[in-house]
Amino acid sequence: MLGRDEESNELYVRDVASSSPPGAPGLMVGDEIVMIDGVFVRGLSKNDLRLAMRGQVGSTVRVTVVRGGELLDVRGPCLRPARNN
Repeated sequence: MLGRDEESNELYVRDVASSSPPGAPGLMVGDEIVMIDGVFVRGLSKNDLRLAMRGQVGSTVRVTVVRGGELLDVRGPCLRPARNN
């Protein structure tokens, strides 16, 4: 589960279920998500964020986070397959 700071518009990981795809890429509670596949997330709407985390079955997503003052790239499976609508 992700949450956004209302004042700064920063996006944070609030909760990670070990059996869900967000746990697979190595995201941790408290990580600030800065980019998804090289796209800055601060200005993205909720819908755009969902779309950025989806992709082809078997594909990966690269999430750039700030953790403990360090910038890290974590890779893992897309959250859900992309929709064709």
